[in-house]
Amino acid sequence: MVLCRSYGRISGTVFFSRSDAGEDVAPFSLRIRAASAAAWHWSVPTNFNYDEFELETGRTAEGAPGADHLSVRLPTLDYQANSATGVLNAVTLRQFLVGSHASPNARPTANDCEWIIKILERAHDGSFPRPRHAGIDARQFAGAGLQPPTAFAVSFYHFDLGMGIPWPFWVWLFVWGALVWFAERKWMRRRST
Repeated sequence: MVLCRSYGRISGTVFFSRSDAGEDVAPFSLRIRAASAAAWHWSVPTNFNYDEFELETGRTAEGAPGADHLSVRLPTLDYQANSATGVLNAVTLRQFLVGSHASPNARPTANDCEWIIKILERAHDGSFPRPRHAGIDARQFAGAGLQPPTAFAVSFYHFDLGMGIPWPFWVWLFVWGALVWFAERKWMRRRST
């Protein structure tokens, strides 16, 4: 048994730059970051629930190189980007990633964007791949039932951060406290006589 105060942190990047059979490609990179609320646990947690996500793309809303930010709140998928707000779906996420001027046939498609929304939902409900010191790649996502689209290159890190106090410390604290208490009682008895 370990009493610990910990929280989870996700940091990941999704890359898309490959084209299948001459498709129109709008290369992008998407950084996804989230941190769960810190909480006390009686054992080391195996996963965390995330409610807020920060997404950052390598393009502006117009499709020019630069950075654009999107804040997403789950479970409602409410988003805020610059002055725009709404409910995030695959179509709005696609516009965020490739810009509003991309051709309708450009990859990533709305189906590709559905995968990104799925990983946000999985992180919210606690079924994201477990925290680990090594990165999470396409194989681990596939093992968790989140096979990424073939055109995506993914790199995620999921950490368990915090401080744990193992059971030997609690035993030592109890024994030390009991010894101090008995020593004080003995000293008080000697002093009173």
